[in-house]
Amino acid sequence: MKKNKDLFTFNSIEHIWSDGDFHLGEDRLSFKGKDNNNFTIILPISDISKEIFTTSIAISASFPRAIQIAFCYIDGSNSSAKNILPFYLDGEFTIPCSLIDDAKNKLITGIYLNINDGIDIKSLYLLDGYKTLKLKIMLYSGIGDSLRAVSRNSAIKSYMNDFPCEIYWSYGGHGLKNGSWQELLKEYFFDRTESFIYIPPEDFDAVNAFNIFNGYSGASGFVNLFEDERQGLEIRLTSDEMVLVNEIKAYSGYRVGIQLAGNDPKKVLKNDMLLALFQKILSNREDVRIYIIDAPNRVLDPSLLFDSRVVNLIGITNFSQNLHLIQNMDCWIAPDSFSKYVANWSNVYQLILCCKLTYCEPRDMLISAFGVTGLLENKRVKILGLKYDENFDVQSYVNDVDEIGSDEIGSLVFNDK
Repeated sequence: MKKNKDLFTFNSIEHIWSDGDFHLGEDRLSFKGKDNNNFTIILPISDISKEIFTTSIAISASFPRAIQIAFCYIDGSNSSAKNILPFYLDGEFTIPCSLIDDAKNKLITGIYLNINDGIDIKSLYLLDGYKTLKLKIMLYSGIGDSLRAVSRNSAIKSYMNDFPCEIYWSYGGHGLKNGSWQELLKEYFFDRTESFIYIPPEDFDAVNAFNIFNGYSGASGFVNLFEDERQGLEIRLTSDEMVLVNEIKAYSGYRVGIQLAGNDPKKVLKNDMLLALFQKILSNREDVRIYIIDAPNRVLDPSLLFDSRVVNLIGITNFSQNLHLIQNMDCWIAPDSFSKYVANWSNVYQLILCCKLTYCEPRDMLISAFGVTGLLENKRVKILGLKYDENFDVQSYVNDVDEIGSDEIGSLVFNDK
């Protein structure tokens, strides 16, 4: 990339505003916060106009624990501060100027930095164009935890639409014992998206890219960079795979999707309850369709197909198709599973069936599985089986999702309020 221009040189700086301690040396600016608190720096720069928005800002600096950037305008206002840790590579932060702010009609007079650690700044300059952003993420545990990690990094989808990026992913979960979950994620998810590149777990640490949040570790979440961030990724389908998906998407009646089981014996819906639930749903509206979407090895009792409006897609659609279909239901019903994240990508009305688990306390489950992706705040998501207060302290719970009952679930299917 070609350097556009320096925004300052050390012998040209006349003043710096900071509520931290700083020292101006011959080849760097050294800052340190007082008592290890957050501190702010405003670096005055040569006035730059709208031409900056086809460029990137590059800051050659040491790596702090946290850093945010904003533009200072001639009228005294600032743009909103953006986390730029994920843009640090090889001793330099490089971030597209239009990502910091797209207010092209304002004259920029300074760079605002908020830092919670010391930093040495060696240079600040403009680059023509955009560097390829390099991120990496190590996924663990099941499909649900993997999709939760992708959902939590909600700026990925918007960023890859506007700027070049490479995201290296690997899988270190217990699915490696037989390879099934890793292979499923690779074949039907990441290989069908843009910008994701698989690397073996043993090569992960050696990849020169910024390690983003994965639900267990990672320096920073790749999030809150765009006003209209949407979780999830675009999954490619073949033309043959699209035929059935488009047919279901085009249905003008009320589409109810249901997943029969999660990856735990407590998360399995029994046939008697399902039969009563289906009857309740079908008796409510003539134009309703029930689509059964689940893993290809799930065995379906034929008695559940008592009406032509119950459509069994088990073994007919693959995982990639299911990701599309879940996002195009009018109501999605499922035990607590990976599908809640997928439905949330398109803000589908959901009934999520929960229960007390042996390996996780109910409150911990609410916070870790639902809270970090915004499901708890979404009014279109109803969590059944747990009663909890405004602090998410659980007051009561069922021990098995089947205990929730067809009456409670059925009464909410058409009650999207």
